[in-house]
Amino acid sequence: MSDSTPSVPAAQKSRHLDGLAVEVKGLRKVFRVSGGSGGRRHHLFVAVEDASFSLEQGHSLGIVGESGSGKTTIARMLVGIEPASGGTIIVAGRDRSASTKRTAERRRRGSEMQIVFQDPYTSLDPRQSINGCINEVLKLHLTMTESERRQRIIELLDQVGLTERQGLVLPKNLSGGQRQRVAIARALAAEPAVLVLDEAVSALDVSIQAQIINLLNDIRERTNMAFIFISHNLAVVRQVTDQTLVLKKGVVVEQGATEKILDAPEDDYTKLLLASVPEPGWKPRRVSVD
Repeated sequence: MSDSTPSVPAAQKSRHLDGLAVEVKGLRKVFRVSGGSGGRRHHLFVAVEDASFSLEQGHSLGIVGESGSGKTTIARMLVGIEPASGGTIIVAGRDRSASTKRTAERRRRGSEMQIVFQDPYTSLDPRQSINGCINEVLKLHLTMTESERRQRIIELLDQVGLTERQGLVLPKNLSGGQRQRVAIARALAAEPAVLVLDEAVSALDVSIQAQIINLLNDIRERTNMAFIFISHNLAVVRQVTDQTLVLKKGVVVEQGATEKILDAPEDDYTKLLLASVPEPGWKPRRVSVD
């Protein structure tokens, strides 16, 4: 496989109109946490409080913060894995604030927004070939003949830097970076307006990270898709996002243009996050143990 970023077919464009891809207002998530007396007692934990942001089609938003800040909780609410406790979520002009069990509505929402998780292996069926998992998405979200689906699978594999031969194998026969490329291809198969990437490159080594980042930038430029990139890696966020939102314990403490947030932060918490990033040549200090 070549290290160069494969081109995206010129014909592939988002099926969704320009304008706001995502608009979130007053988003809130409260978890009921059991504990003590055999689980009969409980307390409420506020994971996200009054989060608001918007994202234009073709642009990219980074959501950053330390572990436990609420980043992944927001991602799970956006795609409908977790119901929101309050607030509104509008994607591609449609309100999806309330959860739904209707198959048609869930399918529609899947065609509007897809997610790529940190660990692609757990999200891929180990018994299904790569071609099979992509074909399943095409059958679910698009009206295509079998021949058209076969051709589209080849295009998607090429788009993420995989070969037709690799499409025939099971996930276990691919490397971690290759499996992440499959996860991206599968998400792109639905032709969503928005792609959510939850720590999608954090488990990859630096060289593979660079390839995936180049791939994502190329896809966004050519398809007009909007990205929400959730990460604790500020260097990666700088490379792939236009806007950045900073979360601290579920509360938005700062948001704006990525360059401004990372180069001239105003909030002390953002400054602390930036100060914790190791500089080139940094080495951990030895600590003597008595």
